[in-house]
Amino acid sequence: MIIRRAQSGDIPNLANLWIEFMDFHSDLDSSFVRSDDAANNWANYITSKLLENDIRIFVAESENTLVGYVVAAIHEYPPIITLRRYGFITDIAVTALHRRKGIAHKLFQTAEQWLLSEGVPRIELKVDVVNDVSGAFWKNEGFALHTQTLIKKY
Repeated sequence: MIIRRAQSGDIPNLANLWIEFMDFHSDLDSSFVRSDDAANNWANYITSKLLENDIRIFVAESENTLVGYVVAAIHEYPPIITLRRYGFITDIAVTALHRRKGIAHKLFQTAEQWLLSEGVPRIELKVDVVNDVSGAFWKNEGFALHTQTLIKKY
């Protein structure tokens, strides 16, 4: 298993992993159902992020096949509180055939090491409350509930 920084040639495989990631989530919560052009839009979005200094995309590769990825970013709060910079994990995904092998943990560790090396004092992420698997994973990684996002559906 190799964890490395994503490259532009990885985009088609990353898009396939993202589709699996989104379909898993849409089975739990219909808010995550993909639009018809979502995969292309995501591929274009993530391609643009490969060039940004405050974002890292790391992939897990097994036998020349991408089996997972994590997207980590450095964000800033407005200058109204003393905490300015923080890390944010936007996505972490491992293909179904490779889950429960510690790959997500290794991906997170790599992202965490990068964020800490950039001097961020904390890392944030969002987990859908109906996703018990992800919630348990992140709790095992040391995360605790800090704020809640409330939504109203129409």
